[in-house]
Amino acid sequence: MKVVRKNPLTLLEVGIALFIASILITFLLRTYSQIQILDHKIDKTRQEIVQRQHFQKRLHQVFSQIPSASVFVPKEPSLYTEQFPQESTLSLVCFFDNGIDLDPSFSGPILGRLTVIENDLCLLMWPFKKNHSKTHYRKEILLHDIFSIDYEFLGPTDPKYTHARAKKINEDLEWNPHWHKKRKELPSVIRIHLNQKNDLSFAFLLPKEESITYTSSP
Repeated sequence: MKVVRKNPLTLLEVGIALFIASILITFLLRTYSQIQILDHKIDKTRQEIVQRQHFQKRLHQVFSQIPSASVFVPKEPSLYTEQFPQESTLSLVCFFDNGIDLDPSFSGPILGRLTVIENDLCLLMWPFKKNHSKTHYRKEILLHDIFSIDYEFLGPTDPKYTHARAKKINEDLEWNPHWHKKRKELPSVIRIHLNQKNDLSFAFLLPKEESITYTSSP
């Protein structure tokens, strides 16, 4: 009986096999790395979208509750802008009704300030009570990587204030980059411009207080 011997793999064939395997492994590793990078970008974009949605929702809640808080603080300005010392950006200050909070001192009407601190857009809040210290406050971070913030307020023309940036809408309304503390009325619209890698702009409508007249039936 004749025995057939199999020829062992030559060194050349082994080298070719290893070369092909190395190409496949390199391709798979590169594809996996690209998928990881893409997943990271998707997660980052998703987090940015969630933060922006939270920012819009939170400020809508704040601005919509300004008229409610003004009833409890009639002698205080409901909303105004102010440049605080050692801060490069303008702050937006307002009283708003924070509703029910886990901390009773932050329930109901409170004082809020929207400002940029160390590239974070923050909402600072103080209880509106005389027996609370000014150091007792809460900081809520709304957005990260914010370099500066600008405002535009749409409201009645202020004869005491004119500015080159003010854009008139008609004879009674105009856009102003500031809202003075002495103004009694609220603006109709607030536009907020955020300076970061991609500039963002948001607009918020402010509700107006409506008076209700009761009449007796004849």
